[in-house]
Amino acid sequence: MPGPAEHLMDELDDNRAAREMSTVPLFLTFLCLVAPDGDLPATRSALIDQVVNRLLEASWRRPEPDHTLGVLLNTVQGWAWHAARNDPVNGLSDWPDSFVSPPTPASVTPGQLARLDAIAPRTAPTEPGTLHKTTRRFVHRALHEHLVAQSVVDLPVDEACDHLLRHWWFDPTWVQVIPTALAQHVERDTLLDQIWTATAPRANAFRGALEEQTTTALLRVCVESHPDDWNQINRTRLDDLRAHKAPSAAALVAESQHWHTSNARAVDALIAYLPTAQEWTRQVARALVDLATTETTRTCAVDALTAYLPTAQEWTGQVARALVDLDPTETTRTRAVDALTAYLPTADRRTADRWTGQVARALVNLATTETTRTRAVDALTAYLPTADWRTGQVARALVDLATTETTRTRAVDALTAYLPTAGWWPEQVVETLRSLCLPVEWLRILRQGH
Repeated sequence: MPGPAEHLMDELDDNRAAREMSTVPLFLTFLCLVAPDGDLPATRSALIDQVVNRLLEASWRRPEPDHTLGVLLNTVQGWAWHAARNDPVNGLSDWPDSFVSPPTPASVTPGQLARLDAIAPRTAPTEPGTLHKTTRRFVHRALHEHLVAQSVVDLPVDEACDHLLRHWWFDPTWVQVIPTALAQHVERDTLLDQIWTATAPRANAFRGALEEQTTTALLRVCVESHPDDWNQINRTRLDDLRAHKAPSAAALVAESQHWHTSNARAVDALIAYLPTAQEWTRQVARALVDLATTETTRTCAVDALTAYLPTAQEWTGQVARALVDLDPTETTRTRAVDALTAYLPTADRRTADRWTGQVARALVNLATTETTRTRAVDALTAYLPTADWRTGQVARALVDLATTETTRTRAVDALTAYLPTAGWWPEQVVETLRSLCLPVEWLRILRQGH
C-alpha cells in the first residue's frame, strides 16, 4: 500500500492543475496538508477552501460539531473583511499587516478561539478582559485574500458588483479576490452580466490598459470555474474571450485548459501568431503543448512549430522542447526529426548556447525508429566540429542515439576525427568514445596517441 508521499505524487501525476500549483512553495505546503483528504483540488480557491476548513477542524485537537466550525469560519471571515481596508484618498486597497480583531460572539470559548490562531495568530498579548479583541495577523496574504473573496460571495449581487468594480482596475491586492468571488457567487451569471456591461471598452486614453486588466480578470475567472457553471450566454462569452486572447495571454489561457470547447480555437489563434512571436515564443509553445489535447490539434501544432524552426533563432530550444512534449504520432515525430536535422547545418552559432542541449535531447526523444536515429546521428556528427563548449551535450546525445553497429561506427569515427581539435573539451569526447567503443577500438585509439 503506497505511503502518504507516494499517494501525493500519484495525485499530482493525475491532476495537472494541482501539479502546476505545486511549483509554488506555499501551495505545495497546502497540497501536502490536504492530500490525506482524498483527491487534490483543481483550483486555487478550492485548495485554500480545504486548507481553511482543515485548519479550523484541527483534527489533531478534540473535534467540534459542524455548527461550531461554521461559527469559527464566519468569525475569521469577518476578521478578513474588517482588515480589508481602503485608502481614504484613492480608494485602493490598503490592507495592514496586522489588525485589531473585532469582538467575536460570546458563545465562542477560549479553546475554540485558539483554533483561529492557525489562520490569524495573535501578534501581541491579549489585554485583561479583552479575550475576544486582540491584535492579529493572517499567516499569509493568500488566506486573507480568499476569505475576503468569500465575504463578497455572501453579498447580494448588486452589492458584490459594486465592491468588485471599485477594485477592478489598478488594484493588485484584488487580482485574485475578483475571479474567486465572481466564480463562486451563487448568482454568478447575473454578476458577470453586470460586470461585462460595466467594464466594456470605452474610447479614452487608458483604453488599452483597462481592456488588458479586464481580460486578465475574466481569464482568471475561467481558471477558477468550469464551463458548466455558467449559462449559455456567459459560457460563449468566456469561450470567445479565450480564443481571441490566446496570443496575448497564452499562459493564462493555458491554465484554463479544462474549457475544452474553445481549446481548438485557441490553438488556431496561437498557430497564426507563432511566426511573429519572437520573445513570446516560450509562452506560445508551452500553451500549444497544454491546449493541443487532440491528435488533430497536436498535429497542427507540430507542423506549425517545425515550420517556425528555421527562424526561431535563440528560441530554438523552446521549440524543440515543445515538439517533444506534444507527444506526436510516429508520422509527426518523423517530420519533427527531419525539421531539426535540417535546421542544424544552417543554425546561427551565435545563439547556439541557448538551444544546443535542448535540440540534442529532442532528437533523442523524437528519433524512435532506426531511420530517424540514423538521420539524427548524421546531423549531430556533422554539427560536432562547430559545437565548441556544447560538445558534451552533443556527445551524450550520440551515445543514446547510436544504437546500431552502423550508427555507432559513424559516431566513433566522427568523435575520433574531432578529438585532436577538441580544444578545451577533450574529456567529454574521450568519455563518450569509451562508452561507444568496443575494447579493440578503444585500444587502437590509445595507440594512435589521441
